Amino acid sequence: QSATWIVGLTVWGRAMDRKGSMWLLRAAYLLSAIGPIVFLLAGSGWLLLPAYLAQGLAMGAVDLGFTSASIDFADADHVYEY
Repeated sequence: QSATWIVGLTVWGRAMDRKGSMWLLRAAYLLSAIGPIVFLLAGSGWLLLPAYLAQGLAMGAVDLGFTSASIDFADADHVYEY
């Protein structure tokens, strides 16, 4: 999960530069919905691997997207606070 979070920061950073932080947050929350569904349907421990990969990628997207969106929507006088 941590490894996919780090990889996700790289992948999502490029996508955010092209499409924006709000698009990234929407994609992250959609991807976050996959984890609980896979956890619910998993019949063995190995089937949990896709859930952990999806959660790692989603957390990287949330981390990057939320920070960037906060800066995007901040007043110009308060950007340095973020």
